[in-house]
Amino acid sequence: DVLGCTDSDSIILTVNPLPIIDAGEDLWVCPGDNIQLNASGVGTPIWFPTNELSDPNIYTPISTPLDTAVYVLTVTDVNLCTLTDTLTIYVNQNVPTDAGNDTTICFGDSVVIGGNPTAIDGTIYAWTPASLIVDPSVSNPNVFPSVTTTFYVITANDTCSGLDSVIVHVNLLPIIDAGNDVEICIGDSTQLLANGGTSYLWAPSITLTDEAIANPMAFPTDTTEYIVSATDINGCASSDTISVIVNTLPSAFAGNDVAICFGDTTTLTATGGLNYSWTPIDNLSNSLNAITQSFPIITTEYIATATDTNGCIQSDSIVVTVNELPIGDAVADITICNGDSTQLNATGGDTYVWTPNADLSNPNIADPWANSIVTTNYVVLITDI
Repeated sequence: DVLGCTDSDSIILTVNPLPIIDAGEDLWVCPGDNIQLNASGVGTPIWFPTNELSDPNIYTPISTPLDTAVYVLTVTDVNLCTLTDTLTIYVNQNVPTDAGNDTTICFGDSVVIGGNPTAIDGTIYAWTPASLIVDPSVSNPNVFPSVTTTFYVITANDTCSGLDSVIVHVNLLPIIDAGNDVEICIGDSTQLLANGGTSYLWAPSITLTDEAIANPMAFPTDTTEYIVSATDINGCASSDTISVIVNTLPSAFAGNDVAICFGDTTTLTATGGLNYSWTPIDNLSNSLNAITQSFPIITTEYIATATDTNGCIQSDSIVVTVNELPIGDAVADITICNGDSTQLNATGGDTYVWTPNADLSNPNIADPWANSIVTTNYVVLITDI
């Protein structure tokens, strides 16, 4: 004041220590992964930013970062003193993973799967289901499913992994039917008929009219097994077989040619088959037996057709030559006196036989001498060559 009087007072300034705080070490995660923060301190914590944390008001929240981010931890103690610390969560990129495009195979086939890019250095592959994969640890494995199957691949490097899948559709093979085995006779043909596909290929083709159709004509000379391979609308193929059994023809034999005289008969005998038929049927006692009687009036060729147990047919022929009877002449009747003799004279043949022969000089010549003492009717049998 004006008199120069003085007074004094005091104040205590208390300096509180800052809170203890540690946000922890920086962290690394893969996209979509969760990670727990491990901060510590004394006081009330609050994290920023808060939108990717399970609870921003605790020291150990769960973080689900989408991208690399810096998290700030602020701690306030009882003295309302605050301190901050930071940590960075680095979000690594997933490993590029490509299982390839869906594909289709036929039952029994295999296919290589896996896309492109297939790998970066250090990438590890794990394909499933492993039982259907030749080597599930490579980027492009060969798979052999028997039914439609989804294959998964997990790729991983030192930090992160990747996942992708591919579907391998399996089409069933067509059910191909070449038909039942058939039997034919040598020289005949038969039509093959396959079904179950949209395109066909037969083998061997040398005895077929067209190996690329479902129903070619086959004309083998020996028993042959034909294989038909058929493809359906899915491009899947399978095959079937059919045997064409070629039976030999029967050894038909109608016998040796024969000659008869007009008015005579002869026996025809065929061999080599089970059943027989003869043609022409005129002048035959039975045209459906192996043995028949023939009585032609002119020279005739008979054909014997023999059928064996396989139904195969073969024919042979026999010629029955009909010779005309000789035109014989014993000249005119003769009158003689008792005790005389006369010469008989026949013509028209090659050999002669006279009867009765008791009064003849030689009954086996054309012109014997007759010494008959009674009127006698002589008959001469004339035979030609």
